[in-house]
Amino acid sequence: TYYLTLTEALAAWTEGTTLTLLANAEISAPIAITESKTLDGNDKTLTYTGTDRAIDVPNTANGANVTIKNLTVNAAKANRGINYNTTGELTVEKVTVSIGADVDGYAINFPSSADGANVTITNSNLASRIPVNVWGSDMVIDITNTNITSLDDNANYTYSGIQLNNDTYGNVADGTVVNVTGGSITALDE
Repeated sequence: TYYLTLTEALAAWTEGTTLTLLANAEISAPIAITESKTLDGNDKTLTYTGTDRAIDVPNTANGANVTIKNLTVNAAKANRGINYNTTGELTVEKVTVSIGADVDGYAINFPSSADGANVTITNSNLASRIPVNVWGSDMVIDITNTNITSLDDNANYTYSGIQLNNDTYGNVADGTVVNVTGGSITALDE
């Protein structure tokens, strides 16, 4: 089924199906994925003009298995490109996520509600101040042939390509395993 607008296509998108972009698109509100679905960018560009998260899998998704592939996400002012906030599986394949160097943002963010999630990122390009930001514990994150670039332009702050977090509130990436094969990680040597 073809839809005239992305808004119409998103409203009709049901669990277990694939939404394929047929043209470049611009959005000002996040795409919320609350069920197991596939977003196939079809080598198109999604430009997000908002400041929160371009693609959001919220903690109410209850273990959704989500695939995002063949997509470029330009989110110059966003705090997050892709936010995966649930258990389950996230597959990111041939995806480029770019967030502006002047924003404290994450290309892909895993909040503490992502505890136990399994993540596969392949053949992708992630660029932001902290491209892969992890709060979830007991996760397995496999990154293959992916270029991770920290856009850290300030020697007074510490940013990284992949960041495993902890804080005084008990949000800790304990037990999370990150496997990186091929690709590159670029960050400012501070």
